[in-house]
Amino acid sequence: MLSIVLTVLRITGIVLLCILVLILLLALAILFIPVRYRGEGQIDAGKGILTADAVASWFFHILTLRMHYDGKAEISLLLFGFPVRRRKKKRRKSRRRGKKRRRSGHAGKGHREVASRPESASQKEEEPAYKLETYEDLYPEEATSQKEPSQNAAAEDASLEDSEEKKNIFEKLAEFFGKLADFFRHFKEKLANAEKKLMAVYDNAAFYISFFSDEENQAQLSHLYKQLTRLLKHIKPKRFRLFIHFGFEQPDMTGKLLGLLAIAYPFFGGGLQAEPDFENSVFDMSLFMKGRATVFTVLWIAFRIYYHKGFREMRDTFRNKTR
Repeated sequence: MLSIVLTVLRITGIVLLCILVLILLLALAILFIPVRYRGEGQIDAGKGILTADAVASWFFHILTLRMHYDGKAEISLLLFGFPVRRRKKKRRKSRRRGKKRRRSGHAGKGHREVASRPESASQKEEEPAYKLETYEDLYPEEATSQKEPSQNAAAEDASLEDSEEKKNIFEKLAEFFGKLADFFRHFKEKLANAEKKLMAVYDNAAFYISFFSDEENQAQLSHLYKQLTRLLKHIKPKRFRLFIHFGFEQPDMTGKLLGLLAIAYPFFGGGLQAEPDFENSVFDMSLFMKGRATVFTVLWIAFRIYYHKGFREMRDTFRNKTR
């Protein structure tokens, strides 16, 4: 009995040890096996063509990510060479509910049409043929006497018009002085806001001058620059080729661009090819690059940046000021 228990425990221990070894090997593979990438692109301004392809693969293409653009972006993920697709859930219940709602909506429209039909001409009520007489038709003399204005009413109207004109003059003066007071008040507020903005600009300038002139911050920035340079060297393409065929209507512009490309030539490591056209207006470009990067190197550089002495204090100081 004891031997059986020991055998079971031994087998369980071996299985667990194998699982741990596999996890360790997988972690080491993720950290040290490089991710390879390749990119191609082409631009033809005359024909309006823009195409781009990018592929990133890991561990003998066990995991591959493909991207393609030809007027529309397409992204696909491959696992062991087979595409990984999301399963579309069937929503039969929602479709049935939608059909029922449509049917009920059509039925409701039919009832509304029946209810909103106009009545026939026979059902309309007949209008009365007689017409009522007005007060003016019965008593024409009294109506005319009431319409004629008296002299006293005319005088009263004239005095009212004069008083209204005086009121309008005083209202206009009050409105003018009110606008003048509002103008000076807004002008004073603008001056105060301008003073606050100038003070804020002065404070920011003083902060940045003191921040970048501090010796500790300068050391941190120098360390950050070195690590970022190392990161760019690690992930930059090992093979790079850029071909540009260009030309403008003005030949001097073509010559100026050619001079700028000649200055930038050393930064491309000899992978830049330029073909100027001084007679036609054209622009064609093709790009090819290929490289690799390891997760361990990227994580190690990020670790050295984040846990460097004084980096977090510098980051917190800068973040508190910019908020």
